[in-house]
Amino acid sequence: MRKQFLPILFLLTSGGVLSGSALAAVTEPQTPPPPAPPLSVAPQAPKPLKLTPEQEAALVEVRKILREASEVPQGVGTTNPESKEGKLLEGSKFSVLQSIAAGQARAGDIEGALRTNESTKYKGALGDIAVAQAKAGDPYKALKTASTLNLDVDALQVIIEALASRGDLKTAREVAESPGMYLRKAPALAYLAQLQTKTGDPGAKETFQRALEVAQAFDKLD
Repeated sequence: MRKQFLPILFLLTSGGVLSGSALAAVTEPQTPPPPAPPLSVAPQAPKPLKLTPEQEAALVEVRKILREASEVPQGVGTTNPESKEGKLLEGSKFSVLQSIAAGQARAGDIEGALRTNESTKYKGALGDIAVAQAKAGDPYKALKTASTLNLDVDALQVIIEALASRGDLKTAREVAESPGMYLRKAPALAYLAQLQTKTGDPGAKETFQRALEVAQAFDKLD
């Protein structure tokens, strides 16, 4: 039975799950949900994904395989870690563990992903874990997991939308001002200002003005 899950394991650890439809039979319902709203559209609270019993069983098996896989590199070592070969081995081990942790996050095993990531030297899967936490409806844990300075623009956007769906526009604004937002900072601010207007927030005008300033600043760089 395990053999049929090996392609799934590869896709999860290689980062292809979130961007494609290769794992649709396991992680998505047979009728795909509509895409997430762009920054110009007010978000709605995410609806829980409904899986068939077969899909749920397959996902549980994938999580189990990934947990078992995370234990394998732990036993790999060398008698001379300071040698060239020893350093290469350690680097490879941490790279494998980081990929497994990212796969666990994408598979929804956040607890397992955190544990695996903790065993790596550079803890490079924190961004994937933060995104998984935000998509699961807990952007505050996501912000505790990874500093905004270490998150890429796509991860930050997921967190902003999750915060906005909870009505926390203040924290969403702070994240939108993160250096990592870069070219998407202006549309993110305009999006939040739009939500402020709908809720009667008097700060909407100032947020719109800030969005305009950011956009004009980028125009001057061209």
